[in-house]
Amino acid sequence: MKKLIALLLALTMVLCLFAGCVGSNGPGTEPNNTTEGGKDSPSTSGNASTSGNEEKPEPVVYYVGPRSGGLAWNQSKEGFDAAVAELGLKNAYFIAPTTPFNTAEILELIQTAMTNNADIVMGSFQDPVIYGEIIKEMQSKGIIVADLGNWAEGCDIMVAPSYYDRGMAYCTEVADLMAEGEEMNILFLTTSAGSASNAMKEGVDAYCAEHENATLIDMQFVNGDAIQGSDVLSAALKAYPEINTVLVADATGGLGAATYVMENDLQDDLYVIVESNSADLINATLNGGADKLVNWEYYDMGYMCLKNAIDYYYGREVEAETAPDYVVITAENGEQYAADHGLDLNG
Repeated sequence: MKKLIALLLALTMVLCLFAGCVGSNGPGTEPNNTTEGGKDSPSTSGNASTSGNEEKPEPVVYYVGPRSGGLAWNQSKEGFDAAVAELGLKNAYFIAPTTPFNTAEILELIQTAMTNNADIVMGSFQDPVIYGEIIKEMQSKGIIVADLGNWAEGCDIMVAPSYYDRGMAYCTEVADLMAEGEEMNILFLTTSAGSASNAMKEGVDAYCAEHENATLIDMQFVNGDAIQGSDVLSAALKAYPEINTVLVADATGGLGAATYVMENDLQDDLYVIVESNSADLINATLNGGADKLVNWEYYDMGYMCLKNAIDYYYGREVEAETAPDYVVITAENGEQYAADHGLDLNG
């Protein structure tokens, strides 16, 4: 082991002298090598790791997030930070656009990562029209592309559930609450227009095609905003009074929708499913604003994506496409879930 360490030190010195040390800090960024992430690291079962090229220098990693903050994506950053701390990475950075989900800014930040000698770039590359060319450019430079989205073509690593499967899962979870044959008249709320929303809609459409009592009445966008979640739900219910099912694939917009349900005493009139595990939405579920929270544990996705990308970088065997299972949070298990995950329901 000591000989191996000495060899690594010597190799590093040679690289610094003749090639210049990679991994200088990106503009306005700080290494993510101190954050614990707030909970135990999840299992990475499914990765059949074998011995790889451990003599490669430590990689420079950029996670180009789709937004800074937000209920779901902040959790993915916490998972990323936890993996950075566990692996002891010294050149790992999280950067995000000033405007949430602004693709022009995200593309500029990916260029920043390439300029700063990234070896691995993580991101939510869910649209081939937007990200196809820049992924090709990254791979032409030997950069490993790790995707927390649903589109895997051209990416080396993907850690995310299928958007199609997510749409199907929302409907299945509602069906479990309904009496046999009860009508399911669906309003589907998601963040914004794009391939991800379209793929989730395809899942909802497929469920409706298989169940004659299920109908997708309308799909609307809430843009990661609680006020829009409330306003869009209000307008949709006025336009389509037959709606009795609200599926929300947007945590912040879902909080607005759940708040609207509680403020207008609609708990007995609507089935509400939201993709989230936030303390605010658990409280809303405990008070009838939502029936179920369906959550794919974005923390685990951020953690697993970096761990799998590092394995890939070092030539270890790793699954190219994987995803954590989703969990369902209800009024019955909400308090226990919050306690297990360190969420303050009294905040």
